[in-house]
Amino acid sequence: MRMKKGIPFGCLLLVVISINAQQIDFPKLTGPYLGQKPPGKTAVLFAPDILTYELHESPVFLPNDSGVIIGTMAEGLKFYTYANGKWSFPGKATFPLSETISGIEVAPSGERINFLIWENSGVEKFWFIEKRGNRWTSLQSLGDEINSFKTHWQFSLSRSGDL
Repeated sequence: MRMKKGIPFGCLLLVVISINAQQIDFPKLTGPYLGQKPPGKTAVLFAPDILTYELHESPVFLPNDSGVIIGTMAEGLKFYTYANGKWSFPGKATFPLSETISGIEVAPSGERINFLIWENSGVEKFWFIEKRGNRWTSLQSLGDEINSFKTHWQFSLSRSGDL
């Protein structure tokens, strides 16, 4: 009977050790662009020692370098936050995004995020969320005007936020 009580504690201990090990392995990153050199005239591989997983698309930096969203092939979305000159361990985004998105586009204001969701039926549709005060809205469709097109991948926004 004593052995059975120890099993849940042992499992919990393994989870805590695993989480701590992941956080210890994450490098201390300081400065913009995940601690990398800012973009220049010559193309270079971005953060190869940090982004060791297969990316699905380019990292998307939020305005004022407050965070970066990275879509991966096998691990879903990764979200890093930047505060007080340091980058966080990758975690969940502070807004309601599905793990099956791509084509992420952040408005220059940082108040709107457009993206593509792969639905179970195999159909891809464009959606958005908006920041209102300190909260993000629920998912909203860009509407049939956009989603009636047979499209794949992403779109772009103007500085004014127009598609």
